[in-house]
Amino acid sequence: WKSWVLRGKDAHFCPGTWPGTWPSTVSEAREAGDVACGYPSRLRLELGAEGGTFSQTWRVYAPLAIGLPYGRGVWPEDVTVDSAPAVVVDSDGRPVLRLEPGEHVVAGRMRWKEMPEVLRLPPSTGLVSLTRDGVAVPFPDLAPDGVLRLGSKVVTERAEDGLEVTVFRLVHDAIPPRVVTHIRLDVSGRARRLHLPGVLPAGGTPLSVSSSLPLSFAPGDSLYVQAGPGRFDLEVACRLPGP
Repeated sequence: WKSWVLRGKDAHFCPGTWPGTWPSTVSEAREAGDVACGYPSRLRLELGAEGGTFSQTWRVYAPLAIGLPYGRGVWPEDVTVDSAPAVVVDSDGRPVLRLEPGEHVVAGRMRWKEMPEVLRLPPSTGLVSLTRDGVAVPFPDLAPDGVLRLGSKVVTERAEDGLEVTVFRLVHDAIPPRVVTHIRLDVSGRARRLHLPGVLPAGGTPLSVSSSLPLSFAPGDSLYVQAGPGRFDLEVACRLPGP
């Protein structure tokens, strides 16, 4: 009877995100549509003069259409899901692949006569490992909208690179207790990956993130953020195990 009751309610199995509001239960978040049904891991790109390959692991909680890397005149080919051939469709000029619930490894290749200046990645991708001509690029130039710029081959550290972090915490005295951490970043210099330790209180379990920047949780209580110059606000909510 479960499959009959839940027919058409695939989002029931997706974690709630609670952007900007605080429903008292996960069910309320699901009813409001405030859920995220797919979570990508680090996207690995290995690019060269004639093309490149990509791979990424996705954790999916309900049937989901995900985006793939592409560019002007560049379309993903030989795409596989868990090493099996997969069907890629065109959705308003973007390559899209459908995944079923579970954990999947998505891989493929791209071909070109000349490396494009930019590649477009799914905006949900927060971390990118980029290798060009066999050389790792430590700080890929990734914009919040998913545009990966490939024009500069080498990104060097400059004296004007700077970072100022201001942190505020709001404690909700509820059961279980919830803590909202508001982080303001003032970034100068080049676009780069930032490591923010101590974002979660000890024992805290993350519930939601509100951010215009690509980001990912690291093991422990820290966060990785991909940011260029400017001022950015992040908000991370978590629950605590006890009083």
